[in-house]
Amino acid sequence: MELMTVNPTEYGLESTKAKEISELFIPMLDKMKDLEEDYNDIIKKDITEEVCEEAKKLRNKYVKVRTGTAEVHKKLKEFYLKGGRFVDGWKNAQIMASKGNEDKLKEIEKHYENIEKERIQTVQASRAKDLMKYGVNPIPDDLGDMSEKFWGIFLSGAKTNHELLLKTREEAAQKAKEEEEKVKAERQRVYKENEKLRAEAAEKEAERKKELEFQRFREAELHAENRRVQAENQAKLKKEAEERKKLEDKIKAQKEAELKAKEEEEARIQADLNKGDSEKVQDLLKDLAELKSKYEFKSNVNKQMYTEVKSILDEGIRCANFK
Repeated sequence: MELMTVNPTEYGLESTKAKEISELFIPMLDKMKDLEEDYNDIIKKDITEEVCEEAKKLRNKYVKVRTGTAEVHKKLKEFYLKGGRFVDGWKNAQIMASKGNEDKLKEIEKHYENIEKERIQTVQASRAKDLMKYGVNPIPDDLGDMSEKFWGIFLSGAKTNHELLLKTREEAAQKAKEEEEKVKAERQRVYKENEKLRAEAAEKEAERKKELEFQRFREAELHAENRRVQAENQAKLKKEAEERKKLEDKIKAQKEAELKAKEEEEARIQADLNKGDSEKVQDLLKDLAELKSKYEFKSNVNKQMYTEVKSILDEGIRCANFK
């Protein structure tokens, strides 16, 4: 196995300094070369207990060389670390000696520049305070660099904008107030109108109830009048029926008397003149038939009576025909 080498140029070291460092590691590298022959011999053997023991011993030798190399590395690195810190100490000492002088010189160098910065900061703060009065937000950070002329124009514009904003807000507030008053007035008008409508509706409802009550009263009166008229009509009809009944009874009695007299007269005549005079019988039938249409009555009672008379005449005609 070929051992690795380190190229000092890759680390930016001079050859002389690199050689000094390499010479400290060469003894360990030589020991590695001595162990190389034993290593190559063991790896070619078949594995036995003796070979395992030989491998163990050889490995321990490698460990010893490796730890020795690590010790060299540790000591060299510690040396160079201390050297680095030593170099840093020199650097810091120089910085401490120089920094104060540099700062003082820079302060003198920037004297007028610092005065100008302070002036700009003072102007910035003063002008920012003026702008805050007019509600400018955010505040520009270059106020201190503005010329007086441009600053005057900028401040005037901010003031004008602020006054315009206040005026706009005032006008908006006034308009909102007027709108609110209009809305309030409209609500009052609607309320009064509704009250008027409610009053009219109540009045109409009262009139409707009054009219309904009057109609009910009138209907009750008409109903009572109808009942009274109906009672009067019933009484009148009853009276007319009673009178008609009396008249009918009277007519019936008269008819019965007349019929009886007639029958008696007829019997007498028949007894005296039982001659069978057909011509006289026909004349009688004719006279009886003419009596059925000879008279005309207007009252219902007389009309009823005449109807009954007609019935009697029909009966007489029937009997005469039968005989």
